Amino acid sequence: MKNKSIILGIIVIVAILLICGLFLIYQSQTAEAKTITVDGTYHSTVEPDQVEIIFRVLTRADNAQEAQKKNSEISNKLIKSLKESGLSDKEIETLDYNSNKRTVWENNSYVEKGYEVTNSIKIKTKEINKIGTFIDLASKSGVENIDSLTFTITESKKEELYQEALAQAGKNAKDRADKLASAVGFKIKGIKSLYLNFPTPIYYGGPVYATAEKDMALQTPIPPKSIDVDATVSIIYEIK
Repeated sequence: MKNKSIILGIIVIVAILLICGLFLIYQSQTAEAKTITVDGTYHSTVEPDQVEIIFRVLTRADNAQEAQKKNSEISNKLIKSLKESGLSDKEIETLDYNSNKRTVWENNSYVEKGYEVTNSIKIKTKEINKIGTFIDLASKSGVENIDSLTFTITESKKEELYQEALAQAGKNAKDRADKLASAVGFKIKGIKSLYLNFPTPIYYGGPVYATAEKDMALQTPIPPKSIDVDATVSIIYEIK
């Protein structure tokens, strides 16, 4: 009986020691590591390699059929001239087409003034040097409205810029962390986590407020605007 008590006591002591050991291991593993968060940034300006132009064909008439007929004539003439200038079918698309009764506000009430038809035609091309030509062709075709002209970059170039921007932002974060460690007096153990803020190209463009006049000079000068690319990388470093 006495031996059984001794054995039981030993088992209890071992169990307590085991529990204490496991608790200490757990504490050491779950202890919050010392960290520091560093942001890296990168900015660049690139030249666009693509342009998007939206032409709006607007026609009005007393009846819907006549308004549609006029619109079709101008639209077909525009598309034909754009193709003759070198654009392919893939570079030209119709965004939307609308035919509605036209109403105006007169004498404190809306008055019907025939019908209005709009057809928005977009071109997307790498032929940036021919922007003036496209606008002049649209004007000659009878188009009087340009809704927007936007300089962009192609998907292939965008991916190339993304990779370069993220790499440079990451390098900037590392340089900042190394300099801070040297100045403050800590050592970097490694990376705990990393967060990417994907680069966002900032496109410049918008409505072309000046109406395209039929007597515009040939080769209207439209110099391309550069595109800003910004990237941010946040890195959490473990330090000691």
